[in-house]
Amino acid sequence: MNGKAGMRISPLLLAVMLVSAVVVSVASAGSAHYDARGVEAPSITVTDDSIRDAVEGVIKEIQESSMDPKEKKELIDDLRAVISESPISMDRLEKSLLNVGRSLFSQDHSIGIMQYGVPVHQEMAQIAGQKMGLGSAECAELLDHADDPDGWGTFCIDHYALTGAPGEAERLANAARAKLSVDDWHGGFSFLAYAMHFMTDMTVPYHYVYEGLLYHEPYEYYVADNWGTAKDFGGSGFRSDATSPTYYYVITDVSDATMDLAEYSHQYLSYINNQMAHNPDWEEDASVIAYTRNCIREGTKYNWGLADYVTR
Repeated sequence: MNGKAGMRISPLLLAVMLVSAVVVSVASAGSAHYDARGVEAPSITVTDDSIRDAVEGVIKEIQESSMDPKEKKELIDDLRAVISESPISMDRLEKSLLNVGRSLFSQDHSIGIMQYGVPVHQEMAQIAGQKMGLGSAECAELLDHADDPDGWGTFCIDHYALTGAPGEAERLANAARAKLSVDDWHGGFSFLAYAMHFMTDMTVPYHYVYEGLLYHEPYEYYVADNWGTAKDFGGSGFRSDATSPTYYYVITDVSDATMDLAEYSHQYLSYINNQMAHNPDWEEDASVIAYTRNCIREGTKYNWGLADYVTR
């Protein structure tokens, strides 16, 4: 009889043990700043063909620029030599594109400083911090410093995916981690804000590389002008998309994550370019609005993941 009673009790004990294991697992995860809202980020493959298409867009910008014809030819020949390789050397491509950026942006300084108008960068960072559960002081630090990198005087060449943004995001995120590890609260969250700036740049389809420069600035101001309230179309402003995600991407490699977001956003560039070029009412186009919302929602998931990465 005692044996039978034991058999009846065992499933109950097993259930208790399983529940306890789950509680311990969740508690352990919580201590590492993980929770049920963290999911694996989607893996996006960067193909040589997609890079070649983007570089062709850069070549078009060179051809239409006012730079010296000899310089144009040298830059274009160099780019074509790089993308003719298989696989493409990303290090060599970055060096070539940096040369192009310096030449392009020195012709017209204004095209190098293209950024979301106030308050997009700031609020994207603040929202991510709030979702991570950071305190009001930490979130205020993110809000105060998220737009600082646009004033660093680099023509913003390194704010593009193929010319250094992923590496900058990683460098700054790791610096934030290091500062927090020695209780440098101000430095830690300032540098997290800087890293979020480069990640947020990747929500813009035009931040993959310098192509479509004619439409880059108007598009970013379109997002800013319709941020809190939708002025050019019906429905809610784009800020609502930044606040809507209920989960974040767990980041283990900041550079890869930044590039993944850039690839995600870049898929929409051709359509948005075409609308801006040929549709006088492009601001009201349903797909332009939907694609922009998609990019901003993804941006929050990655920025939230950055907050997790730095405070983990």
